[in-house]
Amino acid sequence: MGRLGDFLLAAAATALLLSGCSTFPGNRSLPTSNQIEQVLETGRGLVGRGPLSKVQVNGRTFTLDCIGTVSAAWWGAGVDLQRDFGRYRGDGVNRLYESLNAWGALHWFRTPRPGDLIIWDHTWDTGDDPNFASGHTHAGLVMSVGADGTIAYLHESVTRGVVIAYINLYDPGTGLAPDGRVLNSPMFLGARFGNPANPPLWTSGQLWSAFGDGSVVTRSLGGG
Repeated sequence: MGRLGDFLLAAAATALLLSGCSTFPGNRSLPTSNQIEQVLETGRGLVGRGPLSKVQVNGRTFTLDCIGTVSAAWWGAGVDLQRDFGRYRGDGVNRLYESLNAWGALHWFRTPRPGDLIIWDHTWDTGDDPNFASGHTHAGLVMSVGADGTIAYLHESVTRGVVIAYINLYDPGTGLAPDGRVLNSPMFLGARFGNPANPPLWTSGQLWSAFGDGSVVTRSLGGG
């Protein structure tokens, strides 16, 4: 191939590595739509509610586990994330993952957009439970993305309820930055900063599985 060809191949490989994705659907510079803004506004209104509490959004009642939380936020914009759940097996997180996959919404770009969904795997020890054979165990919602790639996300903590936490896929193994900022929140059940009993993979960045593109979701479910 020659030196020029080798250089071009290396440059292409480097670009793919830096992008974090070879199959990403869509243009990351797209503006946030009014419908996504409504999702985010509804999500912000859920912050502070207790674990497994109930909330009514647009006449529908949601139990605020992780799937109920993201579903309630999206229902605030009139989008039913659970529309296709009956087609798939397993728990709600696996059904969301399979729905996103069927809609062509899954992506692995390290910098998502607000409104994108997040899936994590193996956030607790599922043992031999057949409902968790896929390993998909938790879900959240991207609220904002900082200049350094740190993502603020909404999710339901089993101990604190609906909260904002953080993930940075450019440095997934680091919990706290030198200045004390949270880069990756504890995600494995029972893990915490400074706990010597944390498992080898315990941060939100280490246990991240995929994103679901919010703009694809709106198109797939008849949104704007």
